[in-house]
Amino acid sequence: MDDFWDDPIEVPPQGTIESELLRLSALLETRTNDIAVNAQRNAVADVAYKRTHAIALLEVDGRNAEEREARAHQQVLAEYEAKRISEALLVSAQEAARNIRAQLSSLQTLAANQRALVS
Repeated sequence: MDDFWDDPIEVPPQGTIESELLRLSALLETRTNDIAVNAQRNAVADVAYKRTHAIALLEVDGRNAEEREARAHQQVLAEYEAKRISEALLVSAQEAARNIRAQLSSLQTLAANQRALVS
C-alpha cells in the first residue's frame, strides 16, 4: 500500500480504492498458498526432527536420562535447526496474511464510508 495513497488527508477516489482491494485480494490468495506450502514443509521438518531425535536417543550412551537427552540433541542439531526455520517461515507467512486482511478490512470500511457519502 506504499504508493496507493500519497496524501493521508485526501480520500482516494472510489476506483483507486477498488483497484487496491483487488490487488490485495490477489496478494492474499498468494499468501494463503504460501501458508499451505510452509505448513507442509513445517510438518515434514517436524517429523524428520522427531524421528532422528528418537533414533539418536535410543543409540546414545549416558549415565542418566538428562545426559542421554543432551547427547541425542547434539546429534540432531541440523534437523532441529531446519524444524525451527520452517516454524519461523510458517509464522511469517501467517502474519503476512493477517496484515493483508487488516489492510483489506480498512479499505472495505473506507469504501463503504465513501459510498455512504455519495449516496
